Amino acid sequence: MLESRNMRSIFFVLALLITSAALLPWTMSPASAQTTSGGLRGVVVDTNGAVVPGATVVAKNTATNVEYKTTATSEGTYAIPRILPGKYDVSVEAQGFKKADYTGVEVTAGRDTVVDVKLEPGAITETITIAGGSEVLVEKDTVQISATFQTRKIQDLPINIPGGGLDRIALLVPGVTPGIGANVNANGTQISANGQRTRSNNFTIDGVDNNDLSIGGPNYFIQNPAVVAEVQVITNNFSAEYGRNQGAIVNYVSKSGGNEYNATLTWEHLDRKNFDTLTNIERRSGQKDPAPNLVNLFGYAVGGPVIKNRVFFFTTGFFRRNPGVLDLRTTALAPTPAGIQALKSAFPNNPAVQYYSDFSAFNLPIGNPQIRPDVAQSTITVGNVTVPMAAPQRFVTRKNSLDEYTLRGDANIAEKHRVWGRWFRQSQPGKDSLADVRGWTGDIPLFTRQLGGGWTWSITSRMVNEFRFNYSRLFVIFGGGNSGGKGQIPHPDDIDKAFTFLNPLFTAANGSSILSVGPATNLPQGRTVESYQFSDNISITSGNHHLKLGVDFRQLENKVPFLPNVNGAFTFGDTQRLANNNPNSLVVALGPATLTYDELDQFYYIQDDWRIRPNFTLNLGLRYENTGQPINLLNKVTSERESDPAKAFWRQNLPLEARVVPAIPTDSNNWAPRFGFVYSPRFASGFLGRLLGENKTTVRGGFGIAYDATFYNLMLNISTAAPTVFLTSAVLPVPDANPTGDKVRDSAVRSGLIRFNVFDPRLLTRTTVNPNFVSPYAEQWLFGIQREFSKNVFEIRYVGTHGVSLFQTINANPDIGNLVNGFSRNYFDPTTNTTRTLNFPGFSQFLPSGVRPLTCTDNPATPDNEGAAMGDCSRSAWRASE
Repeated sequence: MLESRNMRSIFFVLALLITSAALLPWTMSPASAQTTSGGLRGVVVDTNGAVVPGATVVAKNTATNVEYKTTATSEGTYAIPRILPGKYDVSVEAQGFKKADYTGVEVTAGRDTVVDVKLEPGAITETITIAGGSEVLVEKDTVQISATFQTRKIQDLPINIPGGGLDRIALLVPGVTPGIGANVNANGTQISANGQRTRSNNFTIDGVDNNDLSIGGPNYFIQNPAVVAEVQVITNNFSAEYGRNQGAIVNYVSKSGGNEYNATLTWEHLDRKNFDTLTNIERRSGQKDPAPNLVNLFGYAVGGPVIKNRVFFFTTGFFRRNPGVLDLRTTALAPTPAGIQALKSAFPNNPAVQYYSDFSAFNLPIGNPQIRPDVAQSTITVGNVTVPMAAPQRFVTRKNSLDEYTLRGDANIAEKHRVWGRWFRQSQPGKDSLADVRGWTGDIPLFTRQLGGGWTWSITSRMVNEFRFNYSRLFVIFGGGNSGGKGQIPHPDDIDKAFTFLNPLFTAANGSSILSVGPATNLPQGRTVESYQFSDNISITSGNHHLKLGVDFRQLENKVPFLPNVNGAFTFGDTQRLANNNPNSLVVALGPATLTYDELDQFYYIQDDWRIRPNFTLNLGLRYENTGQPINLLNKVTSERESDPAKAFWRQNLPLEARVVPAIPTDSNNWAPRFGFVYSPRFASGFLGRLLGENKTTVRGGFGIAYDATFYNLMLNISTAAPTVFLTSAVLPVPDANPTGDKVRDSAVRSGLIRFNVFDPRLLTRTTVNPNFVSPYAEQWLFGIQREFSKNVFEIRYVGTHGVSLFQTINANPDIGNLVNGFSRNYFDPTTNTTRTLNFPGFSQFLPSGVRPLTCTDNPATPDNEGAAMGDCSRSAWRASE
């Protein structure tokens, strides 16, 4: 939603008028949002510069011998869209002219390679051969700026750290910097483009969705360079076919097979202890030898024809083996084996002591815990029992391994029909990745799958349709494994039946802190992210217009088991309370521990690249996006619960809307106009000819609006606070010697410490969103000049971005305790040479009764580039007591 209604209306009307005037009356057809194919286009002229209509243009893929044909329009323009990236031989012929052959023309993903053809008079049997360039230096027909890294660069650049993720390659693109300070997935590194946020990037594989909608970043981590034909990085959104995010687009194009069989086997061995050196920081610390780190990377790649010139395959495998031993140590203390026996013998009927001793660090087997000899031992006194305490150390074996398989097939089933499909699989068991020094452990398994394909139909020589589908699944959990051993954090399927957390706040006799018992209060957890994507794209060439139109539908589902404190957290302030099983407090949460969000994303666009003159092109487009409002699941869940008196948490005499998460209207006016121009001056002689060259300089400019998608961690923050969750603090003894979450909650309810139909959720600490919660967007503009010098290019470019309604979390009811209660400050008085105290009064009479903290996720931040985000919640958010 635009910051100003008038501004939004002006942009929309102007874009609609310009686009409508430019376009021929074609009916809207579906299309894809991000492309994995490339194209060829240009204009055919004679030696006098007059257009040659009806010329036949044929492009042949040199790897597969597949041919693509078209004819020039009445304006002399031609286009061959939606073809696989690679090298092509292009031939152009027309009656009365010599045939022109361009060899080795490079087509890359996401853009059209421009080949302008000049035909010489003569017999058609005569041929003029021109060697094509291996790389497009200056793009002369689009304001869209992209960088493409092909196989050789990906393999040769030192930025490709084996097994470390390939997104680092984006850092070579101007305007892209490492991302900072965001909890976002990273395939090698986080990135920020043109000052946009780290979460504002869009990741695709073969042009289809590869985003983790829970926290942002990529879903599938491509680490094997053998599977990649090229990486395309787009740093602006001036073409309407690109969207979903306002930052960069990182698109991986998978390799295809050809007419020649190829096979490779690889083994990379990294041994830091024997084959590496110390870093400067390690040398400065006095370290003598590199820490041991042994990594083996194995891989294979096989490709070739199934049926020559028609059906091809390409498959890869990639395996990482990085065994190691984790040295876990601490200076905090736990009961020694002798101390454990003393506690269990002295307090056989005390559930708190039994749980604390039986599940303390030296009684959990993983890593064979030992007493640290370099840390002083001490004691605690529980009742009349003196308990020896020591610091533990354990060595946990970790097998950091990864297996990845890919398979792709391409088939030319008829002259006008081409299909492709691919399957990606990646697994990482994450054995004992949650192991900590206290002896609690669990796995972090990660499994990702992608199954997709496409069908390209050349309807006519000037109309091509491409349909694509993709299914992806990301499964990652924090918990499970260890074969049910003692100290295991359970699988998230049993999220509300894990052991409770027991936190001793007392210290040992020597002042050392004491280790806690139980899984962290936010474990187990996990997520399963599934995406079903269907898209279709049609490209039409008519006269000097090249049209692209389309739609992209995505059904997204995100199952999230996550609820901190669902199993309870006990706090003991001193050892006497432990001896009496009388904790200072129990914090426990009641509410839905697992939620499944779903949303339907819809993206529509229309784009016209209007070549007004051979050296002047207008890029005109309009895009519409609707990503639903998945946060309304929380409204549904809380409304169903609060409408049933037998299940409701909150006071029933309150209106329903006061007891539920509010329903947020869908942001349904996300229109994104795009405008750009590209001009290539043609001065053959004179001062301007020497300065600008003939077809050697390009001037471009553009303006566009791009929207960001909501990431699901925003919903998680709301789902773990009132009114979705009843989070309370009570005083309750540990229920038994094996206190799992279900026992703790049942005990709290039975004892009456958790009371329903009593509280008003508006008076509790809660997290919510602004009622006007909308999709953030960025206004982007660009002006640049490129000048080609032989095989080099000089470029100066200005890029501006203005973010509007960006996500931020603010304290809607900030801490005003000092203003309410008054406060004092000491200061030095030079006149008396003494320290004096200045007392400030309180103003409690101005504070409405019942106000409690309120955290609000809002949209008011409007930074320019990397400027600070500032803003306020709506006025209604301050009225927490109403």
